[in-house]
Amino acid sequence: MSIMMPSTQVAASPQMGELVRILRHADAKLRRSSPSTALGDDRHAVVGLFDETGAVVALSRRAWLASLAATVRSVLDAFGGTLPVGELAVSNDPYAGGTHVTDFTVVRPLAGGTGYLAARFHTLDIGGEQLGSITPRAAEIWEEGVLVPPLRLARSGQADFDAATMLDFNSRLPDVLRGDLKAAVRTLDELDVALATAGLGGRDAHAALLEEARARMRDELAELQDGSWSTTGRIHHCCTGVDVPFELKLTVAAGQLRFAFPVEPAGVKAFVNSSAGTTASALLAPLAAGLPDAACNAVLLDRVTIATTPGSLFHAQAPLPTGYAPYITAGELARRAAELAGQAGLRVAPYEHWFALPARPFSLPGCDDPGCPFPKVGGDTHKTRYAPGARS
Repeated sequence: MSIMMPSTQVAASPQMGELVRILRHADAKLRRSSPSTALGDDRHAVVGLFDETGAVVALSRRAWLASLAATVRSVLDAFGGTLPVGELAVSNDPYAGGTHVTDFTVVRPLAGGTGYLAARFHTLDIGGEQLGSITPRAAEIWEEGVLVPPLRLARSGQADFDAATMLDFNSRLPDVLRGDLKAAVRTLDELDVALATAGLGGRDAHAALLEEARARMRDELAELQDGSWSTTGRIHHCCTGVDVPFELKLTVAAGQLRFAFPVEPAGVKAFVNSSAGTTASALLAPLAAGLPDAACNAVLLDRVTIATTPGSLFHAQAPLPTGYAPYITAGELARRAAELAGQAGLRVAPYEHWFALPARPFSLPGCDDPGCPFPKVGGDTHKTRYAPGARS
């Protein structure tokens, strides 16, 4: 694989290094204190800082850069382009930047009103046919769980108990979901204080960090040559017999990158449809893994276009299910993107662990295929797989 080495190096600033350190500390706290991430999949947990326009300044982990940025944008758009100080919002909508219904994103403004903070966690259950809100044979999103569009959890600094109650009553494990939300809110509250203490919560700091990112990106792409490359891949789902080939094309022109699917597959009645956020995050993953922290933010997003068609396999819209796309589909897309990036001479780095299948604290009904990630469970699985204390 060819590696593009920059002709000059722009040193990372102490401010960016400190910001990433603070974000990763917050990320670790979220993963430790969230009941779901402690029991199940913590690789979807991520914490980010956004400027007052909603542009991402930095993240704790790079895997979900495009998705988290799109979710924050959809939340702000839902409330007129801004979220006032004292308000708190949450969303799990895969069709509005998210990934699948078990990934919740909490968004709040900085105390000074100069930007926003976001935290994402993977909760264990939000309804649907199966405990865990992952249904291998789902044909529609509602079989996977409840869609939560941008919803206020707090107004003028006061909790919105109607919203919290609605979420509680749509989870078989309400105590776990409530604990996840509290962990995210507490993490963001403490992050706000830490950023203010470090002098990283203001507009000037955000502008300087993004300008640094632009310099790093110019450096990274300084020797990149224009061209076009293509490869093929396949999305396979044994439980429903889905086996869809696709072609992926990367075009580089004047320092801009464009990923496209020349013949885009239609959406399928299986849980491998990828939301636009999942698709963009997966295609960017090999590049994000190889970039310095200072360049892995809104500046990278500005350099890359992801061309997809709404309603397709790689830009799911209602009612297409998306439950395992962050693993099966994202992993395949990232592998093909890494192949093309290497051919183009881009810097890439290992990313595979971001999309590996997670260990789950309960079983899911699969099929007889020897390679099925869900071993077949006998009997009435819908009733027998509930954890102690779960609401039936």
